[in-house]
Amino acid sequence: MADLPGGDAAALDAVAVPVAADPRDPDSGLASTRIVLNPRVLASAGAERTSAQGRTRDRLLRHEVTHVAVGARDDDAPVWLAEGVAEWVSVRPLAPEDRALPEVALVAVRDDLAAGRVRMPEDATFNADGSTAHYGLSWWAAEHLAASFGEQVLWVLLDGAGDEAALRRLVGLGEDQLAQRAARLMVATYDD
Repeated sequence: MADLPGGDAAALDAVAVPVAADPRDPDSGLASTRIVLNPRVLASAGAERTSAQGRTRDRLLRHEVTHVAVGARDDDAPVWLAEGVAEWVSVRPLAPEDRALPEVALVAVRDDLAAGRVRMPEDATFNADGSTAHYGLSWWAAEHLAASFGEQVLWVLLDGAGDEAALRRLVGLGEDQLAQRAARLMVATYDD
């Protein structure tokens, strides 16, 4: 599989991958999109849906199915928007207290807020070091947009490729301003 986020298949829990119409010709057009799960995720296949392990697996599947459902709009959008929307959708069925955020993401955002350096993750480095924090910030950017401007703004941004100009037109914020608001909301939600 080419173009894996972060480049390391073993580090991924799951990924949505395009399948070419002709497997010998990657330019033959899209036949379908598949979700590939890491075997360690499948090891928990017997986990009850009500368990933390079962909820995590179901959340992961909702995230990847969102990428498939959004299709090409996902590919054309900034990575923060595509991943933020997928994370946002993945937690919708969960009770707020079950919407886990990795501690590393919260620590990174707290540190960035304290240092005055909260910025939206760039596409080129999204899945590099710090990707857990990038996913968390992107999720909370989607949370902020949906809560402040209505859920439809997420879909409008995806329809219009979600570039910074579209973001400014729709909500009057640049990416970094949105990142700062998302970071503050994340910290307010998860700090004790």
